[in-house]
Amino acid sequence: MRLVGISLYVILLVACDSAPASDPNTVTPFPQTAFTWKEWTALESPKRPTYVTYYHGGRGLPNMERWKAQDFLPKEYFAAPHADMCRAPQAVRKDLWSMPIVSGDTADKVRQRITYAKKGYAKAQAGLGHYCFKKTFDAYVDAKLQRELSFSIDQAYDWARRGAASGDPIAMYRLADCMNVMARGADLGKTHHDLDPFWKDQSRYWLWRAVTDGLDEWALRAIRYHGRFLIEYPTDDENKIQDYQWSRLFELQTIFRNEFYGSVEEHMQDFWFSTMEEARHRLTPEQLRTAEVAVGKFLKAHPKVWDNIVRLPREDGHSGNVLCPGEPGYREHFNYDSLNRELARYGLHVTPPDK
Repeated sequence: MRLVGISLYVILLVACDSAPASDPNTVTPFPQTAFTWKEWTALESPKRPTYVTYYHGGRGLPNMERWKAQDFLPKEYFAAPHADMCRAPQAVRKDLWSMPIVSGDTADKVRQRITYAKKGYAKAQAGLGHYCFKKTFDAYVDAKLQRELSFSIDQAYDWARRGAASGDPIAMYRLADCMNVMARGADLGKTHHDLDPFWKDQSRYWLWRAVTDGLDEWALRAIRYHGRFLIEYPTDDENKIQDYQWSRLFELQTIFRNEFYGSVEEHMQDFWFSTMEEARHRLTPEQLRTAEVAVGKFLKAHPKVWDNIVRLPREDGHSGNVLCPGEPGYREHFNYDSLNRELARYGLHVTPPDK
């Protein structure tokens, strides 16, 4: 019964985000020319001088290859030093890595994250973005704590932006998610924020960067057209092809990271995340070929993604410890042989950095 309710909720959200802002005939897919951010806003501004609810429905994703983080964040955020989590004791690393809310000691968690955020830890800064969601903020940050820490939703958003400036894929995803839930609030008329006309473009940019820079697991889950970001393309066929493309990339990063919880299919399943087998069966042979070409094109456009993954800390699923490059057991978490067997179909091969 619970799954039926959740599925219905997702269907309703997708239906809402598909609703055009005006005449349905004006809803056209975003052009795929690689514009700079300045060129993109100049092109789009006449169509949406203010924030338009559900404007992005059915338009897909624009080509963001020429957009830059510097287009969205103040220079001082990039200049601010970020603490290296790998220099922190293991207990501190585990605290920083464990971002989701834990009931019972939430006030201490908020204080702890703010303390680490002020020290420059990007994971702590990103974790504060969890409180951009008003219902979460109201539930876990009471009035006393708000006064004590001078903490607000706006500050949660600002900390998430500071975290994203570090270039950490998880931090970029957290900012994307923060902005997304704030937009969802605006779409439902439940926000105190005046959103920029290009708010959703920016949130999708950070989501896309989290994928292109590190194949972040949660960003890949979210970027699928019927996921949390509700990214929908003009036709059902395009939705299926995009669904497969991001699903396949999720599968590849799972294989590389050796994160098999029973099987890739089991690990990928949740109420909006189907299995790879289902994704393949939804496509005709021609659509599958088109989708695989898209996967290959993505991988060739972002060849450094595997090295980026390897140079970042990662959690050991068995001990819960956060391991860093060069530490015992770290390299064993990456499976180059299995990855290269999969990449061969795209004419690609990844060599370990030390070989």
